[in-house]
Amino acid sequence: MTRVVTTLGGNALVRSGYKAAAMVCDPCGIGTGGTPYYKAADGVLYGSFAAMVADGKATCTRASTGYAMTREGTLVGFASGVARESNNGLLVETATANRLVQSQTLDSASWTKQGSTTITADSMIAPDGTMTADVVNSFASGQGVLQSGACAANTVYTMSAYVCAAGANAATSILLRDAGGTSGHQVSVNPVTGVVSAPVNVTSYGSIALANGWFRVWVTYTTDVGQTTFMLNPQLNQTPGSSLSWGMWGLQVETGMVAASYVTTTTAAATRPADLLIVTGLTATLANPFTMMVDVDMAAFDAASRSFLQVHDGGNNNRVLAVRTSADAVSVIVTAGGVAQGTAQLINGYTGARRVKVAAVLDVASYISAIDAVLGTTQTGITRPTGMSVCTLAANGTGSVGLRGYVRRAVIWPSILADSQLSALTV
Repeated sequence: MTRVVTTLGGNALVRSGYKAAAMVCDPCGIGTGGTPYYKAADGVLYGSFAAMVADGKATCTRASTGYAMTREGTLVGFASGVARESNNGLLVETATANRLVQSQTLDSASWTKQGSTTITADSMIAPDGTMTADVVNSFASGQGVLQSGACAANTVYTMSAYVCAAGANAATSILLRDAGGTSGHQVSVNPVTGVVSAPVNVTSYGSIALANGWFRVWVTYTTDVGQTTFMLNPQLNQTPGSSLSWGMWGLQVETGMVAASYVTTTTAAATRPADLLIVTGLTATLANPFTMMVDVDMAAFDAASRSFLQVHDGGNNNRVLAVRTSADAVSVIVTAGGVAQGTAQLINGYTGARRVKVAAVLDVASYISAIDAVLGTTQTGITRPTGMSVCTLAANGTGSVGLRGYVRRAVIWPSILADSQLSALTV
């Protein structure tokens, strides 16, 4: 295999390396000192993926609004069909349905107020910067708000909520609880510190710190055998002198093992469709030897395949795919005419939420890949995929098996690199 050695490598990748690239998506500005950098196949530069879409060099499909979080912990809202990009990267997720109604309107009749519990509506700045967060005032342990809905028995669900301290009499222990089954599924949460503890009948749980004292708390569990109703019941978990309060916003109940980005609901449950981001115009680049790399932050393993990057022919018959498989392994797969080529590099054990870097070279009749600085073995004598013309970020050629995470950087060069340089790209 003939290699073209360049000065590209790892996190030292800089604008000079991008000048040689055929495509760059760097929403975090990793290679430019913090400035977002996008480059289309014709060499035109952009400051955002949305600008590439507006100029006809890329497409973004998502028929709903959506949120993404910045590195500073602020939620940013995006209009329907607009890529969710921040300094965390480009957020790409599969479709998610929030089964609750009035998900941030706790004073609504859809939420039962237990005992003497009261709601001070729209009295705090929410994680998205709007004055839409409510304060829950509870006068007794075991009392809070409650909403019921239909669920499937013996099925994995994740419940989540944004919480924070509120007022001089701030609660320091509340329960995030599904009281719909016979056994109960819950954790204890300190809204002041975000510490989550005392799990009961749950699979996993945790919290993510946001700006202004907010925390997103999530709990994954399996509903009981025969359970057909969930009862989301955030409630006080300590004895107050008079009343204790906490801030709450953006509650969600969804199927699956991961707390997806928040989906706002009003009078009915709502679904946020999948994100589909495609860079076009790459026919000439992909018809010749090339190098591709992708850097992602992925969610915890959820027993499903999750694509990082795929160059392809508009489907999955001719492609080069970087993916985490349904067996918790990261791999690079080359397919020509619907037939897998060579023996794909495979590294097992990618079960937790983490950052992953993958790079691959496709030559005339061979390919090689590197995953997190581990170089694979050159696969020779392959049939090269043909007709490839586009690059899909964090999904496959049919728009499925989306990442559920952030694409921090994706680059394609119209040349092939030495093995050492390929490995260095993934350090």
